[in-house]
Amino acid sequence: PQKYVVISTHSTSGLKYWQYAEWQKVIDFLHEYGYKVYEISKEETKFMNAENIHDNSMGSTMNYIHHADFFIGLSSGLSWLAWAMNKHVFMIANFSVVGHEFTSNCYL
Repeated sequence: PQKYVVISTHSTSGLKYWQYAEWQKVIDFLHEYGYKVYEISKEETKFMNAENIHDNSMGSTMNYIHHADFFIGLSSGLSWLAWAMNKHVFMIANFSVVGHEFTSNCYL
């Protein structure tokens, strides 16, 4: 019943990454506003106020995204999955060429 947000802080390319301190600021902001934050990347992270999801199966991943208020992630497959599931996506993307990312139902 608690509102929550799903984030994904990892990607396959180092150029897509965002700094740890910036992620922590976002997590702290969301936590301050009453959101629980779930980190859905398969890599373990050590953010405060964010819980790692250990079941990385597609079914579990989709379930967490489906019930989340929104998704925050890098230019990656999980952002595309959340978008395809009609979730509002906040994508951190300044690596790809203009026009190569989805532009509806998201903030870039």
